[in-house]
Amino acid sequence: MARKNDSLQVNSKKEVHTSKRILVVDDEKDICDALKSILERQGFIVDTANDGMQAMNIIDDGMVPDLIVLDVEMPDMNGYTFMFELYREEKRRSIPVIVVSAYSEMQPIFSHRGVKDYLIKPTKPEDLLKKIRQHLKLDQAK
Repeated sequence: MARKNDSLQVNSKKEVHTSKRILVVDDEKDICDALKSILERQGFIVDTANDGMQAMNIIDDGMVPDLIVLDVEMPDMNGYTFMFELYREEKRRSIPVIVVSAYSEMQPIFSHRGVKDYLIKPTKPEDLLKKIRQHLKLDQAK
């Protein structure tokens, strides 16, 4: 994602998506806040976590997201370790994960961990929304 809110604007037209829940995991509060705002305007329910450990705690407490948007480099638990922990339980392996990272060289590593998509920062919100809709199979209803 682009830093701050410079290019984090997308069409403000709200599209309701049957209460799909997305978990955004990124250690940069500005990015979490911007993505939450964009996704909520699109009709999604959004939870945020500042690192993989906080995200695992949220999931362990019973919140099962329909999709996860994941950063790689974070304190306490990075994105790779989060993926390992997430997929330890068979029932969690069906949760689509989209990694958004500045590190393109890590893409092959994550593809082996079951990541559905890997976007390089900075990325356009429209590109992320397209991937989210694709993996939640929302475009098929049109």
